[in-house]
Order: sequence, then structure tokens, then C-alpha cells
Amino acid sequence: MTYDEKVDGLDAIIEDLIEWELLGMDMDALESYFLLSMKEFYKDNPEDLEAMLEYRREYKDTEIVLDEEAKELARQQDNE
Repeated sequence: MTYDEKVDGLDAIIEDLIEWELLGMDMDALESYFLLSMKEFYKDNPEDLEAMLEYRREYKDTEIVLDEEAKELARQQDNE
């Protein structure tokens, strides 16, 4: 068995275990687990925190632009 096959096998075992764990979680438990995991992740990886904050800023800027474009298009259609 090659190293890649071992890794693939371990990934499959881990994925199966996680899917089984998720079966017993309701949305509140899942949200709580996600929040705690992500807090820990971002504290341990500040460069990823900065990258995600920048991504969120860019995303919000895009939403604002798209929202304004949609409003302008609606105004143009109303005037026709």
C-alpha cells in the first residue's frame, strides 16, 4: 500500500466518522461546534483571519455595488 493510498484510506475513515457524528447533532449543537472550532482556528492562524476579513470586506463591497446596480436597473425599467 502506497502512502497516498494510506492517506486516502484515512481520509475516508475520518469522513465516515464525521458524517456519523453529524447525524447526532442538531443545528444549535452544530453551530456551537463550528463557532468554537473557527475561533480556535483563527486564533492559531492569524494570517488566515486577516485574509478572511479582507475577503469579507471585498464581498460586502461587491454586494453594495450589485445592490446599487440592481436598484438602478429597476429604476430604468420603471421609467420605460
